[in-house]
Amino acid sequence: MVDLRGRDCFILFMLLAGCDGGSPTKSDAAGDAAIAPRSIYVRVDVGNDATCALGLDGMACCTNQLAPPPAKRFTTITVGELFGCGLTTERTISCWGANDGGHANPPAGTFSQVKAGDGFACGLRANGSVQCWGDSKYRVLDVPAESFEEIGAGAYHACAITAAGDVKCWGGVNAFGAPQRGTEA
Repeated sequence: MVDLRGRDCFILFMLLAGCDGGSPTKSDAAGDAAIAPRSIYVRVDVGNDATCALGLDGMACCTNQLAPPPAKRFTTITVGELFGCGLTTERTISCWGANDGGHANPPAGTFSQVKAGDGFACGLRANGSVQCWGDSKYRVLDVPAESFEEIGAGAYHACAITAAGDVKCWGGVNAFGAPQRGTEA
């Protein structure tokens, strides 16, 4: 479930209005637009400067002048800093938006997941390997040579779950390590 509050909720309302090509119908007392979308949205991702939503039809729609490829259909989307990426129905990755660090140029081949950070993105291949591309300033491109099941990306680092259930992280300002476990009561 996505928890959208304040600014993020406003962004989503604006996204829905812009994606549907219509204008908001009414406003409530707080000034939030009541939207009657023409499409059913199944996923949403919020980055630093943009929000993208994925329709049931596989079409992506984004705020802040991010223009997804109009003919592509996606199974999932992710948003970084002024760019977005999606896993296409053909299991390839397509990215759009700003490309100052090369993050909008994904590698060729097939993938099962994609996640975006601020100036980079990472994809999980079917064989469990992870490939990251884009800004290498925080060593996020130095992916451990292991087999992974799930990936995640933060602003300056990435983490993944190994086949054994461990978490490995790389990149970051202070070379983030494995997350700390909570103490048991």
